[in-house]
Amino acid sequence: MNAGATARLGLRLLLALGLWLAVAVRWGPGLTAAFLPVLHWEIARLDGSFEVVDLAQAQVGPDRAIRLIAVLRKTLLVGEHVVLPDPRRRARVSTPAGHLLQPWVLGLALICAWPLPQGGFGAKLVAASARGAAGVALLALATLFDLPLLLLAELHDLYEYAVAPDSLSPGMAWAQFLEGGGRLTLGLAAGLTAIGLGAAAARLREARTRSRRP
Repeated sequence: MNAGATARLGLRLLLALGLWLAVAVRWGPGLTAAFLPVLHWEIARLDGSFEVVDLAQAQVGPDRAIRLIAVLRKTLLVGEHVVLPDPRRRARVSTPAGHLLQPWVLGLALICAWPLPQGGFGAKLVAASARGAAGVALLALATLFDLPLLLLAELHDLYEYAVAPDSLSPGMAWAQFLEGGGRLTLGLAAGLTAIGLGAAAARLREARTRSRRP
C-alpha cells in the first residue's frame, strides 16, 4: 500500500469512526438494552456461585452504566478463607455502558473504511456481504467474552479484596487487560478478521466463476 492509498484509508477510517460514534451516541442505549437479556443468561450460567438479581442500564454518577446486582448463593473459597452466603447481602458492580460499544465502533469503522478487493461487481458484493456478516458475528462474540467475564471478575473481587486484598485472580487480570486497551484490541482483531474472510469469499466466488467458463 503506497503513501496515497494509506492516506485515503486513514481519511476513510476517520470518517467511518465519526459515523459509528454518532450511531453509538444516538442509538447506544437501545443497542445495549438488546444485549442485556443474553448477558444476563450468560452470567447466570458461567458462575453458579451467584444468583443474578438484576442486570440493567443505570445512571451511576454522571455516567450511564451497566449495573449488575447479585447475591452469593454458594460458599466461596478465597485462599484459606471461607465466605458464607448471605441472601440479605446484595453485591453491586458496574461498568460504563460505553465499554460495550467500544469494540463495535472500531471494528465496524475498520470494516467500512477498508478497500474492497479488486474484481467485478459480484466479487465486491460478496466481499462486502461476507465482511459485514462476519464482523457482526465476531463483535457479538467479543461482547460475550468482555462484559460477563468483567462483571463476574468484579463480583469476585468484592469478596476477595475483603479477605485477601493483595491477590490477583485470573478474572481481574482479564479486567485489567480490557481496561488497558484490550477492548480496542478485540475490535481491531474482529475487524481485520472479517476483512480477511470477506476477501477469501470474494476469491472463492471469482474462482468458481472462472471454472464455469468454457
